[in-house]
Amino acid sequence: IPTEGHKKFRRIHTRNINPSAELEKHTNLRLNPNGFVPELAKEQSGQSWVRPGIEDNPNGAVEMGAESGKFPPKKMHTRCSTKWASYGGCIPSILLALETISDLDEAFRPWEEGLSNKDRSIILKEQLSWERAMEIFEWFKRKGCYELNVIHYNIMLRILGKSRKWSKVEDLWDEMRAKRITPVNSTYGTLIDVYSKGGRKEEAVIWLQRMNKQGMEPDEVTLGSIIQMYKKAGEFRKAEEFFKMWSSAKSMVRRDSHNAPTVSSGVHLSLSRYTYNTLIDTYGKAGQLQEMSQTFKKMLDDGVIPDTITFNTMIHTYGNRGMLEEVNELVQKMDELKCNPDTRTL
Repeated sequence: IPTEGHKKFRRIHTRNINPSAELEKHTNLRLNPNGFVPELAKEQSGQSWVRPGIEDNPNGAVEMGAESGKFPPKKMHTRCSTKWASYGGCIPSILLALETISDLDEAFRPWEEGLSNKDRSIILKEQLSWERAMEIFEWFKRKGCYELNVIHYNIMLRILGKSRKWSKVEDLWDEMRAKRITPVNSTYGTLIDVYSKGGRKEEAVIWLQRMNKQGMEPDEVTLGSIIQMYKKAGEFRKAEEFFKMWSSAKSMVRRDSHNAPTVSSGVHLSLSRYTYNTLIDTYGKAGQLQEMSQTFKKMLDDGVIPDTITFNTMIHTYGNRGMLEEVNELVQKMDELKCNPDTRTL
């Protein structure tokens, strides 16, 4: 492999990527479109390999050499290759290309004609920066041959929201409306989640109201986001009221054979451990110990196994009030369920 005029770099360490075809041997070491890249396969076989224009870095990051003309002269973080490999197919190679090649036409060239909707979703979700994700998203749109559906927009709304780029979130929402891309339940759930976690409670409530106007109800994930939002704001009663309203909507209304609304007392709501933990913490912080205890009992009755977070929350709630008998009962319950305490428990 010719290396004259180029610097060497520390090879990228990966695991669990098994190339299924013979390596292409090009002097410019282009990425192979068949689902692997040469350096990964070389690493598997124990051979050393160098990419032109990339320098050694003792911290495991990759620094691009400015003389190559294709890479920005800055450090780029290398993602966990084990996670990439779990996607299978050409995805690990595409993600590596996008992390090491700044020009998108060049990075995508070997796979440009064969990207599926699922591939595009994974590619967007795996980006470390909102700028790079937006750049790729715009590239997909420019190409025209790629369908960008509500799932891709949901991913971008979450990426931009987590980065607190609120004006861009609004712009993307307006773009969805202009392109007649209909938002679904998870779209509203995503917006409620990012706004609430971003400390913008009023906007999160507005998105909840918009969701309700569309005849959609929050799922359990969105329920958890809303309860957490009220809990962090110290509005424990609102959290409780919202949970009761949500539970009522899920379990009460059904129609009998005469089309009359009736109360369905037999409907049973089983929640996830995360939701139970959120409720227990909310009741504990509100000082509603009876409701906290009842929620814990319902959790056990539903067959949802408490974890260390569950017990820690309750132990500290009771302990701060000097209720040592309840603390001892919880410690015994932990032992009974073989739930190991951590440093916070002790």
